[in-house]
Amino acid sequence: MNDDDHDRHHDPEDPHGFDARALAWDQDPKKVARARRAADAIVAHDILRPDTRLLEFGAGSGMLSQLLREHLGAITVVDRSEGMLEILRDKADGGPLDGATVLDVDLVHDPLPDVQVDLIASVMVMHHVLETEQLLRHLHDLLAPGGWVALSDLDAEDGTFHAGADDVVSGFDRDELKGLLTDLGFVDVSFQDCGVLHKNDRDYPLFLAFARRP
Repeated sequence: MNDDDHDRHHDPEDPHGFDARALAWDQDPKKVARARRAADAIVAHDILRPDTRLLEFGAGSGMLSQLLREHLGAITVVDRSEGMLEILRDKADGGPLDGATVLDVDLVHDPLPDVQVDLIASVMVMHHVLETEQLLRHLHDLLAPGGWVALSDLDAEDGTFHAGADDVVSGFDRDELKGLLTDLGFVDVSFQDCGVLHKNDRDYPLFLAFARRP
């Protein structure tokens, strides 16, 4: 299978196939490697403390949270796929994310959860949200003063990664995203390369963006 989390499926209740693939998610070495690249970069950015409260949105199976857990305090994982939520609940109930809070919430359209965190992280989630500005505004609101976002996603591409899809963003221009984060009140905005996804004989580079709420 190509390293593409978002192949189209015919089930209207699971259009991106996350429910169907939830049980096998953690067994895909490419997904593990991608999450590990992001986790290692977050650790290297020197923003984690033993009491850091993490919110991972679009968490999927919670792979990134698992890789960061030894460096953190409380963990909240957010997703909308029922298949993924079942995995997360199992992991939070005596598994590798024991004690984590699991939320089924849309961070753009639903009322924001009553949590305040020090780090919000995601891998390959933002481009699934058409309302980028509203998402980032809400992430800013969920952060405690001094808190960080660490967001890994696709660099701007020509639309071929999700050919024919009208419910995704074709990646992000780093300068434009930096401007948006700055306009929303974030500071210390920076980007770094975070690997490459290979699909249909093409390479799609990924970035990891850091930004801090003052």
